[in-house]
Amino acid sequence: MVVVLVPLVDAFALGSSAGWHTHAVARPATRSTRSLTTMMMAKKNRRERRYAEAKNKKSSGSKQQPSGATSNAKWLQVLDSTSELEPGSVKVVSGKYKGEDRVFTLAAYGGTYYAVSEACGRCKFPLINGKVKLLTGGGKAEDVKPGVEQDPEAEIAIACPLCGAMFNLRTGEIAGEQPKGLAQVLVSKVVSQTPAESITTHQAQVLSTGAVVVRVD
Repeated sequence: MVVVLVPLVDAFALGSSAGWHTHAVARPATRSTRSLTTMMMAKKNRRERRYAEAKNKKSSGSKQQPSGATSNAKWLQVLDSTSELEPGSVKVVSGKYKGEDRVFTLAAYGGTYYAVSEACGRCKFPLINGKVKLLTGGGKAEDVKPGVEQDPEAEIAIACPLCGAMFNLRTGEIAGEQPKGLAQVLVSKVVSQTPAESITTHQAQVLSTGAVVVRVD
């Protein structure tokens, strides 16, 4: 029997003059090692899946654009559903845009939604309790009657609940004054020297989901 002596070579002594090479022997993974590897892979897969979902949501857009809107238009959702505002009624709505609160007076008539300034153009009182009026010409108007079919082409206005000034909901221009009660007569005397300014109008649309959005740019 021939015995061969193999010299031991330091595994870290690269380029040893002996010229011998060491070989790492693969050891079978233990159960604890396999469990740790499985947990790490599962965690990585979950992280990648969440990243992909977030990326897809961002690319698809979290907000639906109104029909006919340009890509540069900025819209703010103010109602989740049209059921939140009955035809012929008014509601003050708000939302955040670029970190700032934006407030609008929203009116509904004939299946169309109108967004205007928050306050009256003359006395600056909030239009939260304003009334939708049907303009009949000559600076006169009628109350919107419940249950009556509303003509989407009709000229309509919003009347200030404090001073009685009326503003066209399409143009924002002053459209006359509604008949005044005692309180409105007193307020009118105070603000009579103040010329009424037009209120700002904003485009409003209903999405296919039923949500109402207002253009803010």
